[in-house]
Amino acid sequence: MVFIAWIGIDEMEGVNGDGRAGLLDGGFMEVTFNYQADDEAVLKAMSHSRDGSSVEQVTNSDD
Repeated sequence: MVFIAWIGIDEMEGVNGDGRAGLLDGGFMEVTFNYQADDEAVLKAMSHSRDGSSVEQVTNSDD
């Protein structure tokens, strides 16, 4: 698990927060961005297979 602090711009407004990234079972990676206003965005992804034969589904959800 990796913990992060970040700053950025959302709809022309300055935003900041913290988050975490880590590997899940099945080879998935999950990145969670927590905004200062108690919002959260979660990205879950899996890269293509090592032999390049297929690409798995990537999802992005806002809670």
